[in-house]
Amino acid sequence: MKWRSNIGYLGGCIFLMVACEGGAIRELAMESVSPAGDREAKAVGTSTVPDDLEIEIARTRQTIDRLESNPDQWGSIEGLQELHRLNAELDQLERSLASGEPVSGNLPPPVDKDDHHLLIISVPDQLLELRDGGRSIARFPVSTSKFGLGDEPGSRQTPPGEMCVASKVGAGEPSGMHLEDRLPTGFIVRPNQGGETVIVTRVLCLRGLEEQNRNAFSRSIYIHGTPQESKVGQPCSQGCIRMKSRDVIELFDKVGIGARVRVTRQRIDEIPMAVGDDKLE
Repeated sequence: MKWRSNIGYLGGCIFLMVACEGGAIRELAMESVSPAGDREAKAVGTSTVPDDLEIEIARTRQTIDRLESNPDQWGSIEGLQELHRLNAELDQLERSLASGEPVSGNLPPPVDKDDHHLLIISVPDQLLELRDGGRSIARFPVSTSKFGLGDEPGSRQTPPGEMCVASKVGAGEPSGMHLEDRLPTGFIVRPNQGGETVIVTRVLCLRGLEEQNRNAFSRSIYIHGTPQESKVGQPCSQGCIRMKSRDVIELFDKVGIGARVRVTRQRIDEIPMAVGDDKLE
């Protein structure tokens, strides 16, 4: 889900003012992990960025949009590799835009499509089961939407059905790192602090594969870390699938781009291990 934030300072403490979906304003106490002066300059956007960098960002976004609008292209291994490369390039360009530092030439290597992992998210159980080749290899508590299942824009519901992991954000960042617009802000949010809609640690961006979830990507539906760990296991999100930081790190490290994700009304133990490519209810 999309939201905006601003950094403020009061009495030597750092606060993050978050404009959440629906217009509510929340204030979060945070801990800086970089020198305060340097982070303040970056947070308020004081650096000057050349016009050609902004043009390149716009071009890269357009190319990504074109690729993502054609499932026949990005659904292939070659398409996923190109999408991964473009998203990594866009991340570097946006980091340079935020910091004023030169763009690094070191992009991550191409990735193979993950065609052997299946993430089953049971709404009644509020559990995510990770399967590999028909075997259960991990289970994690999650939180789906408190508004139920659905995919209408603005509904704040979790889309049902089959999706896939379209991109991954946050590799190598410390647990609790606050992520905004797919970028680390440099601030750590401790467990059970911060606001309801804050995104931390890792993000798995989801892309719908069916009519019933075709808006998932444009709605910014993620599997992501939440600082509100005491509430994980209850349906309390605003559309995304929330996880505890340690769990989302483990999941992030196990699955790749293209891994299948299914949100179902069935209980985990009712779903045969040999579910394979069968549709879930």
